[in-house]
Amino acid sequence: MYLVPAIELACQTPAGQDVPDIGIWYSTWYAKIPPVPRTWIAGFGAGSTKQFVADVNLDGVDDAAVFYAGNGSLLVAISNKAGFDPAISWGRGLGVNSTTQFLADVNADSRPDAVFYFPNGTWRVGINNGTGFDPDTPWIATFGLGSTCQLVGDADGDGRGDAIAIYNAVGAWWVATSDGTSFLNTTGSAWIHGFGNDSDNQIVKDIDKDGQDDAIAFFKPSGQWRVSKSNGTAFVNPYTWFNGHGVGSASQLVATRPDLFMTTVFPEAFVFFHGDVNGDGLPGDWYAGGRGCMNTGLGSGSDQQFLGNVTGDARGWSASVAFYSANGTWHVQPYLYIKRIIYDTWDAWGIKYRPWTLGAFQTYDSSNASVIDEHLATIAAAGIDFLLLDETNNLYVEEGYIYLRAKALASRIDAWNGNASHRPIRYALAIGSNQFSHDPASLEWEAGEVW
Repeated sequence: MYLVPAIELACQTPAGQDVPDIGIWYSTWYAKIPPVPRTWIAGFGAGSTKQFVADVNLDGVDDAAVFYAGNGSLLVAISNKAGFDPAISWGRGLGVNSTTQFLADVNADSRPDAVFYFPNGTWRVGINNGTGFDPDTPWIATFGLGSTCQLVGDADGDGRGDAIAIYNAVGAWWVATSDGTSFLNTTGSAWIHGFGNDSDNQIVKDIDKDGQDDAIAFFKPSGQWRVSKSNGTAFVNPYTWFNGHGVGSASQLVATRPDLFMTTVFPEAFVFFHGDVNGDGLPGDWYAGGRGCMNTGLGSGSDQQFLGNVTGDARGWSASVAFYSANGTWHVQPYLYIKRIIYDTWDAWGIKYRPWTLGAFQTYDSSNASVIDEHLATIAAAGIDFLLLDETNNLYVEEGYIYLRAKALASRIDAWNGNASHRPIRYALAIGSNQFSHDPASLEWEAGEVW
Protein backbone atom coordinates (compact mmCIF):
# COMPACT_ATOMS: atom_id res chain seq x y z
CA MET A 1 0.00 0.00 0.00
CA TYR A 2 2.79 2.39 0.84
CA LEU A 3 5.90 3.21 -1.18
CA VAL A 4 8.74 0.72 -0.70
CA PRO A 5 11.92 0.07 -2.72
CA ALA A 6 11.51 -1.87 -5.94
CA ILE A 7 12.67 -5.47 -5.70
CA GLU A 8 13.61 -7.89 -8.49
CA LEU A 9 14.04 -11.58 -7.74
CA ALA A 10 16.11 -13.80 -10.04
CA CYS A 11 15.33 -17.48 -10.51
CA GLN A 12 18.09 -20.11 -10.70
CA THR A 13 17.45 -22.72 -13.41
CA PRO A 14 19.42 -25.77 -14.57
CA ALA A 15 22.14 -25.19 -17.17
CA GLY A 16 20.92 -25.04 -20.73
CA GLN A 17 17.42 -23.89 -19.87
CA ASP A 18 16.02 -20.44 -20.55
CA VAL A 19 15.97 -18.18 -17.56
CA PRO A 20 12.50 -16.71 -17.20
CA ASP A 21 12.00 -13.12 -16.20
CA ILE A 22 10.61 -13.27 -12.71
CA GLY A 23 10.17 -10.13 -10.72
CA ILE A 24 8.12 -8.30 -8.16
CA TRP A 25 7.76 -4.54 -8.31
CA TYR A 26 6.20 -2.55 -5.52
CA SER A 27 4.64 0.82 -6.16
CA THR A 28 2.08 2.94 -4.32
CA TRP A 29 -1.32 4.53 -4.63
CA TYR A 30 -0.91 8.23 -5.27
CA ALA A 31 -3.53 10.76 -4.26
CA LYS A 32 -3.49 14.20 -5.81
CA ILE A 33 -6.84 15.92 -5.73
CA PRO A 34 -7.73 19.43 -4.63
CA PRO A 35 -8.66 19.60 -0.94
CA VAL A 36 -12.22 20.51 -0.12
CA PRO A 37 -12.38 24.32 0.02
CA ARG A 38 -12.77 25.85 3.47
CA THR A 39 -15.33 28.55 2.67
CA TRP A 40 -18.51 27.08 1.17
CA ILE A 41 -20.64 30.22 1.05
CA ALA A 42 -20.53 33.78 2.38
CA GLY A 43 -23.36 36.21 3.08
CA PHE A 44 -25.84 33.42 3.75
CA GLY A 45 -27.82 33.66 6.97
CA ALA A 46 -26.22 36.77 8.46
CA GLY A 47 -28.30 37.70 11.49
CA SER A 48 -30.60 34.71 11.08
CA THR A 49 -32.52 33.29 14.05
CA LYS A 50 -31.59 29.64 13.49
CA GLN A 51 -29.28 27.64 11.23
CA PHE A 52 -29.52 24.01 10.15
CA VAL A 53 -27.57 21.33 8.30
CA ALA A 54 -29.92 18.74 6.79
CA ASP A 55 -30.66 16.94 3.52
CA VAL A 56 -33.70 19.01 2.58
CA ASN A 57 -34.01 17.80 -1.04
CA LEU A 58 -33.33 14.14 -0.28
CA ASP A 59 -30.38 13.74 -2.65
CA GLY A 60 -28.22 12.02 -0.04
CA VAL A 61 -26.16 15.14 0.70
CA ASP A 62 -26.73 17.53 3.62
CA ASP A 63 -27.53 21.16 2.81
CA ALA A 64 -27.41 24.45 4.73
CA ALA A 65 -30.56 26.29 5.78
CA VAL A 66 -31.37 29.43 7.79
CA PHE A 67 -34.54 30.79 9.41
CA TYR A 68 -35.66 34.31 10.26
CA ALA A 69 -38.34 34.34 12.98
CA GLY A 70 -39.41 37.93 12.26
CA ASN A 71 -40.95 37.15 8.86
CA GLY A 72 -40.88 33.35 8.91
CA SER A 73 -38.48 33.14 5.98
CA LEU A 74 -36.67 29.82 5.52
CA LEU A 75 -33.80 29.86 3.01
CA VAL A 76 -31.84 26.87 1.72
CA ALA A 77 -28.39 26.63 0.13
CA ILE A 78 -28.13 23.24 -1.60
CA SER A 79 -24.78 21.45 -1.32
CA ASN A 80 -22.94 20.66 -4.54
CA LYS A 81 -20.44 18.56 -2.51
CA ALA A 82 -17.74 21.24 -2.73
CA GLY A 83 -19.76 24.28 -1.70
CA PHE A 84 -23.26 25.57 -1.03
CA ASP A 85 -25.15 26.94 -4.03
CA PRO A 86 -26.76 30.40 -3.88
CA ALA A 87 -29.66 30.62 -1.44
CA ILE A 88 -33.21 29.95 -2.56
CA SER A 89 -36.45 30.45 -0.64
CA TRP A 90 -38.19 27.36 0.70
CA GLY A 91 -40.96 29.26 2.44
CA ARG A 92 -42.16 32.54 3.96
CA GLY A 93 -44.50 33.25 6.85
CA LEU A 94 -43.48 30.01 8.57
CA GLY A 95 -43.32 29.88 12.36
CA VAL A 96 -43.37 33.66 12.73
CA ASN A 97 -42.20 34.62 16.26
CA SER A 98 -41.53 31.02 17.23
CA THR A 99 -38.78 30.59 19.82
CA THR A 100 -37.37 27.21 18.83
CA GLN A 101 -37.14 25.67 15.36
CA PHE A 102 -36.15 22.27 13.96
CA LEU A 103 -35.73 20.45 10.67
CA ALA A 104 -36.83 16.87 11.32
CA ASP A 105 -38.87 14.21 9.55
CA VAL A 106 -42.16 13.98 11.47
CA ASN A 107 -44.27 12.12 8.88
CA ALA A 108 -41.85 9.31 7.89
CA ASP A 109 -41.34 10.34 4.26
CA SER A 110 -37.59 10.76 4.88
CA ARG A 111 -37.72 14.51 4.17
CA PRO A 112 -36.93 16.86 7.07
CA ASP A 113 -39.96 19.01 7.90
CA ALA A 114 -40.00 22.45 9.54
CA VAL A 115 -41.10 22.28 13.18
CA PHE A 116 -41.78 25.38 15.30
CA TYR A 117 -42.29 25.76 19.05
CA PHE A 118 -44.00 28.79 20.57
CA PRO A 119 -43.84 30.07 24.18
CA ASN A 120 -47.51 29.19 24.78
CA GLY A 121 -46.70 25.50 24.22
CA THR A 122 -48.00 25.35 20.65
CA TRP A 123 -46.07 23.26 18.10
CA ARG A 124 -46.64 23.93 14.39
CA VAL A 125 -45.28 21.98 11.40
CA GLY A 126 -44.61 22.89 7.77
CA ILE A 127 -44.34 19.69 5.72
CA ASN A 128 -41.44 19.41 3.29
CA ASN A 129 -42.89 18.87 -0.20
CA GLY A 130 -39.53 18.33 -1.89
CA THR A 131 -39.05 21.87 -3.18
CA GLY A 132 -40.29 23.89 -0.23
CA PHE A 133 -42.20 23.82 3.04
CA ASP A 134 -46.00 23.90 3.09
CA PRO A 135 -47.70 26.51 5.31
CA ASP A 136 -47.32 25.50 8.94
CA THR A 137 -50.29 24.05 10.80
CA PRO A 138 -50.80 23.35 14.53
CA TRP A 139 -49.85 19.84 15.66
CA ILE A 140 -50.34 20.19 19.43
CA ALA A 141 -51.22 22.94 21.92
CA THR A 142 -49.96 23.61 25.46
CA PHE A 143 -47.31 20.89 25.31
CA GLY A 144 -44.04 21.86 26.97
CA LEU A 145 -45.41 25.07 28.43
CA GLY A 146 -42.67 26.43 30.71
CA SER A 147 -40.12 23.85 29.58
CA THR A 148 -36.46 24.85 29.48
CA CYS A 149 -35.56 22.91 26.33
CA GLN A 150 -37.45 21.48 23.37
CA LEU A 151 -36.19 18.79 20.99
CA VAL A 152 -37.47 16.62 18.14
CA GLY A 153 -36.43 12.97 17.90
CA ASP A 154 -37.90 9.58 17.06
CA ALA A 155 -38.32 8.36 20.62
CA ASP A 156 -40.76 5.54 19.84
CA GLY A 157 -38.90 4.25 16.77
CA ASP A 158 -41.73 4.47 14.24
CA GLY A 159 -39.74 6.60 11.79
CA ARG A 160 -41.53 9.82 12.75
CA GLY A 161 -39.90 12.55 14.82
CA ASP A 162 -41.64 13.23 18.13
CA ALA A 163 -41.94 16.45 20.15
CA ILE A 164 -39.88 16.42 23.35
CA ALA A 165 -40.07 18.96 26.17
CA ILE A 166 -37.51 19.00 28.99
CA TYR A 167 -37.78 20.58 32.44
CA ASN A 168 -34.10 20.71 33.32
CA ALA A 169 -34.31 21.61 37.00
CA VAL A 170 -36.16 18.38 37.86
CA GLY A 171 -34.83 16.25 34.98
CA ALA A 172 -38.28 15.61 33.50
CA TRP A 173 -38.42 14.61 29.81
CA TRP A 174 -41.90 14.66 28.25
CA VAL A 175 -42.67 13.15 24.82
CA ALA A 176 -45.59 13.78 22.45
CA THR A 177 -45.37 11.13 19.75
CA SER A 178 -46.12 11.88 16.11
CA ASP A 179 -48.83 10.04 14.21
CA GLY A 180 -47.83 11.73 10.96
CA THR A 181 -50.35 14.55 11.19
CA SER A 182 -50.10 15.66 14.84
CA PHE A 183 -48.21 15.21 18.12
CA LEU A 184 -50.06 13.13 20.74
CA ASN A 185 -49.34 13.41 24.44
CA THR A 186 -50.96 10.09 25.27
CA THR A 187 -49.00 9.13 28.37
CA GLY A 188 -49.94 12.13 30.48
CA SER A 189 -46.63 11.90 32.32
CA ALA A 190 -42.94 12.36 31.70
CA TRP A 191 -40.98 9.56 30.03
CA ILE A 192 -38.41 9.96 32.79
CA HIS A 193 -38.05 12.04 35.96
CA GLY A 194 -34.80 13.02 37.67
CA PHE A 195 -32.56 12.46 34.65
CA GLY A 196 -29.89 15.02 33.82
CA ASN A 197 -31.00 17.52 36.42
CA ASP A 198 -29.33 20.88 35.74
CA SER A 199 -27.34 19.46 32.82
CA ASP A 200 -25.67 21.91 30.43
CA ASN A 201 -26.92 20.32 27.22
CA GLN A 202 -29.65 17.86 26.25
CA ILE A 203 -29.62 15.77 23.07
CA VAL A 204 -31.68 12.92 21.61
CA LYS A 205 -29.93 10.33 19.44
CA ASP A 206 -30.11 6.58 18.89
CA ILE A 207 -27.15 5.38 20.94
CA ASP A 208 -27.84 1.63 20.96
CA LYS A 209 -28.93 1.38 17.30
CA ASP A 210 -32.38 -0.02 18.05
CA GLY A 211 -34.16 2.63 15.96
CA GLN A 212 -35.34 4.60 18.99
CA ASP A 213 -33.71 7.90 19.94
CA ASP A 214 -32.32 7.94 23.47
CA ALA A 215 -32.03 10.79 25.97
CA ILE A 216 -28.56 12.28 26.50
CA ALA A 217 -27.54 14.80 29.16
CA PHE A 218 -24.14 16.54 29.19
CA PHE A 219 -22.46 18.20 32.17
CA LYS A 220 -19.78 20.71 31.17
CA PRO A 221 -17.81 20.99 34.47
CA SER A 222 -17.15 17.23 34.63
CA GLY A 223 -17.42 16.27 30.97
CA GLN A 224 -19.91 13.59 31.94
CA TRP A 225 -22.36 12.23 29.37
CA ARG A 226 -25.40 10.42 30.77
CA VAL A 227 -27.70 8.29 28.60
CA SER A 228 -31.19 6.98 29.26
CA LYS A 229 -32.33 4.50 26.65
CA SER A 230 -35.73 4.58 25.05
CA ASN A 231 -37.84 1.44 25.22
CA GLY A 232 -40.50 2.96 22.97
CA THR A 233 -42.70 4.30 25.78
CA ALA A 234 -40.19 5.67 28.30
CA PHE A 235 -36.54 6.54 28.87
CA VAL A 236 -35.04 3.90 31.16
CA ASN A 237 -31.86 2.53 32.73
CA PRO A 238 -29.66 5.66 32.90
CA TYR A 239 -25.91 5.10 32.66
CA THR A 240 -22.70 7.06 32.10
CA TRP A 241 -21.52 7.09 28.48
CA PHE A 242 -18.37 9.19 29.00
CA ASN A 243 -16.59 10.88 31.87
CA GLY A 244 -14.21 13.81 31.43
CA HIS A 245 -15.02 14.26 27.73
CA GLY A 246 -15.54 17.88 26.72
CA VAL A 247 -14.85 19.67 29.99
CA GLY A 248 -15.33 23.35 29.19
CA SER A 249 -16.22 22.69 25.55
CA ALA A 250 -18.18 25.29 23.59
CA SER A 251 -20.63 22.84 22.03
CA GLN A 252 -21.48 19.15 22.04
CA LEU A 253 -22.82 17.09 19.17
CA VAL A 254 -23.65 13.48 18.47
CA ALA A 255 -23.26 12.05 14.98
CA THR A 256 -23.08 8.58 13.48
CA ARG A 257 -20.22 7.22 11.43
CA PRO A 258 -19.50 3.81 9.85
CA ASP A 259 -17.21 1.32 11.52
CA LEU A 260 -13.92 0.27 9.92
CA PHE A 261 -15.61 -2.56 8.05
CA MET A 262 -18.48 -0.43 6.69
CA THR A 263 -20.98 -2.96 8.04
CA THR A 264 -22.75 -0.70 10.51
CA VAL A 265 -22.84 2.81 11.92
CA PHE A 266 -22.42 3.85 15.51
CA PRO A 267 -22.79 7.11 17.41
CA GLU A 268 -19.90 9.33 18.37
CA ALA A 269 -19.94 12.07 21.01
CA PHE A 270 -18.20 15.16 19.63
CA VAL A 271 -17.15 18.31 21.47
CA PHE A 272 -15.90 21.57 20.00
CA PHE A 273 -13.40 24.04 21.45
CA HIS A 274 -12.76 27.52 20.08
CA GLY A 275 -9.16 27.39 21.33
CA ASP A 276 -6.11 25.32 20.42
CA VAL A 277 -6.52 22.30 22.69
CA ASN A 278 -4.20 19.89 20.93
CA GLY A 279 -1.31 22.37 20.73
CA ASP A 280 -0.83 22.34 16.96
CA GLY A 281 -1.12 26.10 16.70
CA LEU A 282 -4.54 25.89 15.03
CA PRO A 283 -7.48 27.03 17.19
CA GLY A 284 -10.81 25.34 16.62
CA ASP A 285 -10.52 21.69 17.70
CA TRP A 286 -13.11 18.92 17.40
CA TYR A 287 -12.76 15.86 19.65
CA ALA A 288 -14.57 12.53 19.49
CA GLY A 289 -15.11 10.55 22.68
CA GLY A 290 -12.31 8.04 23.18
CA ARG A 291 -10.65 8.88 19.85
CA GLY A 292 -8.95 12.22 20.39
CA CYS A 293 -8.79 15.21 18.05
CA MET A 294 -10.63 14.49 14.83
CA ASN A 295 -10.56 17.94 13.22
CA THR A 296 -8.42 20.97 13.91
CA GLY A 297 -8.18 24.58 12.82
CA LEU A 298 -11.86 25.04 12.00
CA GLY A 299 -14.57 27.17 13.60
CA SER A 300 -12.67 29.31 16.08
CA GLY A 301 -14.95 32.26 16.84
CA SER A 302 -17.91 30.73 15.00
CA ASP A 303 -21.45 31.08 16.36
CA GLN A 304 -22.74 27.61 15.51
CA GLN A 305 -21.12 24.25 14.80
CA PHE A 306 -22.60 21.25 13.02
CA LEU A 307 -21.72 17.76 11.81
CA GLY A 308 -23.18 16.67 8.48
CA ASN A 309 -22.39 14.80 5.29
CA VAL A 310 -22.27 17.94 3.15
CA THR A 311 -19.56 16.49 0.89
CA GLY A 312 -21.69 13.52 -0.14
CA ASP A 313 -19.09 11.11 1.23
CA ALA A 314 -19.98 7.67 -0.10
CA ARG A 315 -19.29 6.10 3.28
CA GLY A 316 -21.50 8.58 5.11
CA TRP A 317 -18.80 10.27 7.16
CA SER A 318 -19.79 13.68 8.46
CA ALA A 319 -17.81 16.85 7.92
CA SER A 320 -17.37 19.59 10.51
CA VAL A 321 -19.31 22.77 9.65
CA ALA A 322 -18.93 26.19 11.28
CA PHE A 323 -21.24 29.19 10.84
CA TYR A 324 -20.36 32.85 11.46
CA SER A 325 -23.46 34.95 12.03
CA ALA A 326 -21.94 38.40 11.49
CA ASN A 327 -21.20 37.85 7.79
CA GLY A 328 -23.08 34.63 7.04
CA THR A 329 -19.92 32.65 6.25
CA TRP A 330 -19.97 28.84 6.36
CA HIS A 331 -16.70 26.90 6.72
CA VAL A 332 -16.35 23.16 6.13
CA GLN A 333 -13.67 20.61 6.93
CA PRO A 334 -14.11 16.92 6.01
CA TYR A 335 -13.99 14.32 8.73
CA LEU A 336 -10.40 13.36 9.61
CA TYR A 337 -9.11 16.22 7.47
CA ILE A 338 -5.81 16.05 9.34
CA LYS A 339 -4.94 12.93 7.31
CA ARG A 340 -3.58 14.87 4.36
CA ILE A 341 -2.68 11.75 2.43
CA ILE A 342 -6.25 11.40 1.21
CA TYR A 343 -5.65 14.54 -0.84
CA ASP A 344 -1.97 14.63 -1.87
CA THR A 345 0.38 11.79 -0.95
CA TRP A 346 3.20 13.45 -2.89
CA ASP A 347 3.11 16.42 -0.55
CA ALA A 348 2.13 14.58 2.64
CA TRP A 349 4.95 12.05 2.30
CA GLY A 350 7.48 14.50 0.89
CA ILE A 351 7.97 12.45 -2.31
CA LYS A 352 10.48 14.22 -4.58
CA TYR A 353 10.36 11.72 -7.44
CA ARG A 354 8.48 12.95 -10.51
CA PRO A 355 7.70 10.19 -13.03
CA TRP A 356 7.33 10.67 -16.77
CA THR A 357 3.56 10.56 -17.13
CA LEU A 358 1.35 11.64 -20.03
CA GLY A 359 4.27 13.35 -21.75
CA ALA A 360 5.75 15.20 -18.77
CA PHE A 361 7.58 14.71 -15.50
CA GLN A 362 4.74 15.24 -13.08
CA THR A 363 2.71 14.06 -10.12
CA TYR A 364 -0.69 12.48 -10.66
CA ASP A 365 -3.65 10.83 -8.99
CA SER A 366 -3.94 7.05 -9.25
CA SER A 367 -7.62 7.33 -10.15
CA ASN A 368 -6.91 9.39 -13.28
CA ALA A 369 -8.27 7.25 -16.13
CA SER A 370 -5.71 8.57 -18.63
CA VAL A 371 -2.84 7.73 -16.29
CA ILE A 372 -4.26 4.26 -15.60
CA ASP A 373 -4.64 3.54 -19.32
CA GLU A 374 -1.04 4.60 -19.95
CA HIS A 375 0.14 2.34 -17.14
CA LEU A 376 -1.90 -0.60 -18.44
CA ALA A 377 -0.33 -0.23 -21.88
CA THR A 378 3.13 -0.18 -20.29
CA ILE A 379 2.30 -3.19 -18.09
CA ALA A 380 1.01 -5.18 -21.06
CA ALA A 381 4.05 -4.28 -23.18
CA ALA A 382 6.35 -5.43 -20.37
CA GLY A 383 4.66 -8.82 -20.29
CA ILE A 384 3.63 -8.52 -16.65
CA ASP A 385 1.36 -11.39 -15.74
CA PHE A 386 -0.78 -9.92 -13.01
CA LEU A 387 -1.15 -7.13 -10.50
CA LEU A 388 -1.60 -7.61 -6.77
CA LEU A 389 -3.51 -4.81 -5.07
CA ASP A 390 -2.57 -4.46 -1.42
CA GLU A 391 -5.69 -3.81 0.67
CA THR A 392 -4.51 -5.59 3.81
CA ASN A 393 -4.92 -2.63 6.16
CA ASN A 394 -8.70 -2.75 5.56
CA LEU A 395 -10.52 -1.99 2.34
CA TYR A 396 -11.68 1.42 3.49
CA VAL A 397 -8.59 2.61 5.38
CA GLU A 398 -7.74 6.34 5.17
CA GLU A 399 -11.32 7.34 4.33
CA GLY A 400 -11.34 4.88 1.47
CA TYR A 401 -8.86 6.74 -0.72
CA ILE A 402 -7.02 3.48 -1.61
CA TYR A 403 -10.27 1.59 -2.16
CA LEU A 404 -11.59 4.24 -4.55
CA ARG A 405 -8.42 4.12 -6.63
CA ALA A 406 -8.40 0.34 -6.71
CA LYS A 407 -12.00 0.50 -7.91
CA ALA A 408 -11.01 2.94 -10.67
CA LEU A 409 -8.15 0.65 -11.72
CA ALA A 410 -10.44 -2.40 -11.83
CA SER A 411 -12.86 -0.48 -14.03
CA ARG A 412 -10.12 0.50 -16.50
CA ILE A 413 -8.75 -3.08 -16.56
CA ASP A 414 -12.24 -4.27 -17.47
CA ALA A 415 -12.32 -1.77 -20.33
CA TRP A 416 -8.78 -2.72 -21.40
CA ASN A 417 -9.55 -6.44 -21.46
CA GLY A 418 -12.68 -5.75 -23.50
CA ASN A 419 -10.44 -4.96 -26.47
CA ALA A 420 -9.48 -8.24 -28.17
CA SER A 421 -6.27 -6.72 -29.51
CA HIS A 422 -4.93 -6.03 -26.01
CA ARG A 423 -2.83 -8.44 -23.99
CA PRO A 424 -5.15 -9.34 -21.10
CA ILE A 425 -4.23 -8.02 -17.67
CA ARG A 426 -5.08 -10.02 -14.60
CA TYR A 427 -5.22 -8.80 -11.03
CA ALA A 428 -5.91 -9.99 -7.52
CA LEU A 429 -6.57 -8.26 -4.23
CA ALA A 430 -4.75 -8.98 -0.99
CA ILE A 431 -7.11 -8.50 1.94
CA GLY A 432 -6.71 -9.21 5.63
CA SER A 433 -8.25 -6.74 8.03
CA ASN A 434 -8.85 -9.72 10.29
CA GLN A 435 -5.33 -8.98 11.51
CA PHE A 436 -7.06 -6.19 13.44
CA SER A 437 -10.48 -7.74 14.08
CA HIS A 438 -9.21 -11.28 14.76
CA ASP A 439 -12.54 -12.40 13.37
CA PRO A 440 -12.73 -14.73 10.33
CA ALA A 441 -16.10 -13.18 9.51
CA SER A 442 -14.38 -9.93 8.59
CA LEU A 443 -12.34 -11.82 5.98
CA GLU A 444 -15.51 -13.29 4.53
CA TRP A 445 -17.09 -9.84 4.47
CA GLU A 446 -14.10 -8.25 2.73
CA ALA A 447 -14.07 -11.05 0.14
CA GLY A 448 -17.70 -10.23 -0.57
CA GLU A 449 -16.90 -6.53 -0.90
CA VAL A 450 -14.06 -7.32 -3.31
CA TRP A 451 -16.32 -9.50 -5.43
